Amino acid sequence: MLAANGESVIHVSRTQNAGARLIKAVREIDGSSLAESKEAADKLRTEGRTGTRVEVSRLAGALHAAGIDFIIDKKQ
Repeated sequence: MLAANGESVIHVSRTQNAGARLIKAVREIDGSSLAESKEAADKLRTEGRTGTRVEVSRLAGALHAAGIDFIIDKKQ
């Protein structure tokens, strides 16, 4: 699947004030602890998250449902 679709990167706007909503969305997708989710949310704002098209689309769905703006780029 990765060879066919490549990797994508999802970014959340650094200026958007979505702290708790972002952490909750990440937690729902990852099933991680609060501390891990907070760290992952911070990384989404600064570096983005790389994954397969399916993984990124799943996270995008949770972010959209939480009303959080995001951008998906195809990784070079």
